[in-house]
Amino acid sequence: MSSANTGKHSAAISADGSLNGMPMPASGQVSVIIPCYNQAHFLHEAIESVLAQTYSNREIIVVNDGSTDSTAEVAGRYSAVRHIYQENAGPSAARNTGLKQTSGEYLVFLDADDRLLPEALEMGVDCLRQHPECAFASGFCRLIVADGSLLGKPEQLCIARDHYLEFLRRNYIWCPSSVIYRRSALETVKGFNTSLGRAEDYDLFLRITKDHPIFCHSQFVADYRLHGSSRSADHSAMLRDTLKALNAQWDFVKGSDRHIKAFEVGTNYWQGRYQYLQMADRILEIVEANLPPDSSIAVVTGGKNELLKLGGRRAWHFPQADADEPGRLFQQAAEGSADVPWIEAGMRYEFRLFGGPEYSKQLATISVAGAVDAAPDTDECPSPPRQPYVMARPNPVPAPNRFGRTTISWNTGDGSVGRIYLSQGGAYENLSLRDSNDAISRLEAIRIQGAQYLLLPATAFWWLDRYQEFREHLEAHYPVVVRDEDTCVIFNLRWSSALSDEPAPADANETSAVRPGKRSKNVDPVIKVENPSKRYTIGQRNGQQFVVRRSDLKVSQRRPGISGYMRVRDEEQFLALAVESHLPFLDELVIVYNACTDRTPEIAAEYAQRYPGKVRVFHYEPEAYPPGTAEFVNLPPDSPHSLVNYYNFTLCQTTCRVGMKVDADHVLIPEKINSVIRIVRNPWLHPQYHFPTFNCFLGFRGLNLWDQNGKFFVNLRQPVTEYHGVFPVSERTWFRHDPRWEVLESEHLRHFNICHYGFYHVRCVKVGREQSLRDDQKLPHIDLYRDEMACRLQPQLVPLEEYCANHPDARGLPHPSRIGIVAPQRAMLHAPISS
Repeated sequence: MSSANTGKHSAAISADGSLNGMPMPASGQVSVIIPCYNQAHFLHEAIESVLAQTYSNREIIVVNDGSTDSTAEVAGRYSAVRHIYQENAGPSAARNTGLKQTSGEYLVFLDADDRLLPEALEMGVDCLRQHPECAFASGFCRLIVADGSLLGKPEQLCIARDHYLEFLRRNYIWCPSSVIYRRSALETVKGFNTSLGRAEDYDLFLRITKDHPIFCHSQFVADYRLHGSSRSADHSAMLRDTLKALNAQWDFVKGSDRHIKAFEVGTNYWQGRYQYLQMADRILEIVEANLPPDSSIAVVTGGKNELLKLGGRRAWHFPQADADEPGRLFQQAAEGSADVPWIEAGMRYEFRLFGGPEYSKQLATISVAGAVDAAPDTDECPSPPRQPYVMARPNPVPAPNRFGRTTISWNTGDGSVGRIYLSQGGAYENLSLRDSNDAISRLEAIRIQGAQYLLLPATAFWWLDRYQEFREHLEAHYPVVVRDEDTCVIFNLRWSSALSDEPAPADANETSAVRPGKRSKNVDPVIKVENPSKRYTIGQRNGQQFVVRRSDLKVSQRRPGISGYMRVRDEEQFLALAVESHLPFLDELVIVYNACTDRTPEIAAEYAQRYPGKVRVFHYEPEAYPPGTAEFVNLPPDSPHSLVNYYNFTLCQTTCRVGMKVDADHVLIPEKINSVIRIVRNPWLHPQYHFPTFNCFLGFRGLNLWDQNGKFFVNLRQPVTEYHGVFPVSERTWFRHDPRWEVLESEHLRHFNICHYGFYHVRCVKVGREQSLRDDQKLPHIDLYRDEMACRLQPQLVPLEEYCANHPDARGLPHPSRIGIVAPQRAMLHAPISS
């Protein structure tokens, strides 16, 4: 049969983007538009699914988007199909072409690789007639594989109201073909956005629901095909276009707090989803390049099966559940066979046959793997007589188009009824581990079961911070064979350096081929490598040798982690407490002292000896003038006597990629500062701050403490110290000169105020602080210090407990005494400052 109507179309959209020349809609008619680009092998199923509809008032248009296969030939077999050819312009342009060339009152855009269920059009038209105010109606979809076999009916959301808010949070419509539109709604929004290569349906849903109500029902109306050539398989492109569609809504969203919150949820959701899938793709590349094809791998998956797709290698969830969970029931009979069309390439499935009382005895098992390049199995495999067995043929299963088909056969051997259970990677333990001992015991148990490697993806790097003894156990017993700071670290469990006197096997040592086509990184992102250089004090040298340039930051040589940097002068009162409070959250602390007359250098040296490689101490010899002095104002910023150079010198001594300014009178509040540190340590749990890289200044404020008669107060004239923070170190993060004080250049970073009170500021608790201000002949004439003295002379003090009770952001702060701060007994200064 030949097509009754074949035409050629080049431009359905006018220069201004409008849809010109629209025909008047035919009442009650449904126009089914099938855009097709090189999907001829699926196209006939899509067409026939429309011809099989119970609703007869329809038209079918195939828009051939420049296909080079037999799309035109397939469409030409059906007289009821109108075939329109256009040069390749993408799916949005193809749909808009169909929109212009059709006349139906209602529209369905059926992808060429999907199918409609027989009552889809009838149910859709009924919904829109019953809800005339709605722009479109959506239903549910089934999942099918490349050969059309049913994969399953996944749970989907049916939203009753606030559809725009829900679309801002995520796209709850799985399949574009499950939507029927009112033509007038499409014309109002001018059709699909042709600038998007993907996520064009999501963009359309957002633009429509912003101004129009819609209807959602829970009936299955379409089959959504999963296969390797699907556009959604390109996770990087999906993330880019999905965020582009979402970000286009910002001008409308920014006027409503509810919309802003939903928008932020959506941004986090999409970034987390696709970055996770991108990570899974990279892990597969790393494993295929570096681990044997027959290896067994325990993966800290968090319960996500995507991380078990390791090229057909045997992969287990880690940790495994304690219960002996066989999996989900697959079949039940004494013998038989079952067709399995859903074996996915790269995955491995365990089929286990159980029999006996209460099916408690395992009779046989088989492991089935899917592989893109598996050869067809042509050998006959006779079943063993009078013995229990489970067989799969073929195995491995050819799955060139993502999914492949095999047949599972079984027999209990004695005629008794048996059960076959199916599992992928065993049963994941959803409960949190109790402690490091629990983690170690589970690791050793799965190693005894046959796991040869332990893989920690980037999403599980927090394990090595939370379970310190588990981390030490891994370091002491099992060599790292692959490490990549962005993706994963892999330990070799087959050989223990602590338990064996035999030399390590050849592949027990760390590989340099972390990722195909990418040079290996020599720094371990998870198991922190201490700085090999010992603490030292800079010897006598010319002052100009202390002058630094941006290139001295050595950005390309920095290792993962957080460096604290502290410049100090006469800070013996609280220095130890400040250091102790910061060390648990840092990978390195650099202390640089200048012109000290108390025990500050000795205290710093004691910590450097106690924490070699983590605490590093330097002596900055040139006198550095304080902010606001005439010298500070007039000196160039690259003078060795400039406080700006002093700060930059301190920053240049750090070696980690993230920096954090540390003051000797700041005492961190652990419960609060954790919210900042977790963002840096766990990028995959907080993708909004790490996309595409960590490019944020994460700020936190301090609460200024005052004391009187041994009790703590807050001075309402100066209650807080404004935002300190953590930031990625680069040549753009550099201190610059300002007439009043030094300023860190951070305008290129996105600024987020993460917590209101990350530390207690104890400057005003120091004994002798007022006297030091009075004794220094330079400082009383400086506005900066005059302001401080004015706050001291006329304070508005309220008890700390009262301040916290009246300020929601301060509620729940621990009492200073709980973190080691003690208010000294002393009298307040009341003498005026001479001018």
